[in-house]
Amino acid sequence: MWQQGERYQKEQGKYPVIVLTMKSLKMNTWQNNYSRICTLLATEIERHSYLYEKGTLSSYDNYVITKILNRTADEAEYGGSLELLSRLLHAYHGQEVIILIDEYDTLLNEAYINGFYDEAIRWSYEEWP
Repeated sequence: MWQQGERYQKEQGKYPVIVLTMKSLKMNTWQNNYSRICTLLATEIERHSYLYEKGTLSSYDNYVITKILNRTADEAEYGGSLELLSRLLHAYHGQEVIILIDEYDTLLNEAYINGFYDEAIRWSYEEWP
């Protein structure tokens, strides 16, 4: 992209980005993969800690983020975490948010091979924004 010239170069750093790489979701049970997903989400929220360190969030948003960071959130809170993070990034930066999810198929391949495909696909479609 960089080699395509100034049109693209001027866009660098303009938008907030959420990045999730799912290549590590190769465990042989749904529960182990779910736990890893929760860690990935918490790590990405932690990467954007400037959003909540100043104490400017609503009490509810702060409550949910604290639960995610402490790994005590429930499925709905983890499932809504990308929506929450993207909303907070948009409000802070005043720009649309780019969400990059790399190797999404890794989890589904492992789920199919190890017999928990129905659980993984249900969570994938019902919980992710």
